[in-house]
Amino acid sequence: MHIYLADKMRGRPGFGFGKFHEMARVLRSQGHTVFNPAAQDENDGFNPETDTPDHISAYMVKDIPAVMEADAVVLGDMWHESQGAILEAFSAAWVGKKVIKYTGWEDVSLGTIIRTMREWLANGGAEAIMEDSRES
Repeated sequence: MHIYLADKMRGRPGFGFGKFHEMARVLRSQGHTVFNPAAQDENDGFNPETDTPDHISAYMVKDIPAVMEADAVVLGDMWHESQGAILEAFSAAWVGKKVIKYTGWEDVSLGTIIRTMREWLANGGAEAIMEDSRES
């Protein structure tokens, strides 16, 4: 299966790249093809230890097409705290792709993703979006 990895990056030590690399390693060992956005960012020259990330739109313009090319999106444990991961999960589910939790390999429904999006917005996500738009 061709998998896209989605999880929280911003606000995690090293942007969570270590977790992304570990999930990718395990999934590849199981025979999956994996798109790892952390590896893509590193290939594009981003250093998670020293660099400041661009606006989220700079990443989504690359990541959403990668989601569309995948058979499934696999969600890390902190996906529900990430604007980008929620959008990636929603985009995949909206067009009928599988969305699966990495831990437990459970399917995630579109309804669950929408409820998660609402909770994220209600708990400060809307303010984060407004702050990001003012900075760009």
